Amino acid sequence: MTRIAPEGFAKTLLARDEVVVEATANSMAVSRVLAPFVARLIIANPLQVKAIAQAHVKTDKICRHARQSASGEVPAADLDA
Repeated sequence: MTRIAPEGFAKTLLARDEVVVEATANSMAVSRVLAPFVARLIIANPLQVKAIAQAHVKTDKICRHARQSASGEVPAADLDA
């Protein structure tokens, strides 16, 4: 992955947007690119969010991320571990 793709996506976001990124090998790099463009960015731990971990369709996963973020139910990944 290059910086161009997430940066292009970031430019479509609004300053009031909230973004949930599922913890993966690239999540820190992606979050560093997206964070300056949004109000809030969460790196979610998919092992602790059953609905996200069991989602089979990407669009369904995105909707679940959004609903859980709005309700404050997304457990953030422990980045210090």
